[in-house]
Amino acid sequence: MEQMTRFFENIGQSLGVKVKLPRVTNKYSVISLLIMIASLVCLKFSVAFLIPGILAGANFFLVNRKR
Repeated sequence: MEQMTRFFENIGQSLGVKVKLPRVTNKYSVISLLIMIASLVCLKFSVAFLIPGILAGANFFLVNRKR
């Protein structure tokens, strides 16, 4: 259990997200841990893709408005 927690903390640090997890004791907390890590990863990538998406949307809107 201790190794699992440290493993996820290392993943969080490598993604640039500061993760300090409580020490897990049962399997339900491990499941919630996995869900939390997955949501952090999704958040990280969605922020990375958000800015190009907004720029592409604005560009598309401007091009269509000129016609």
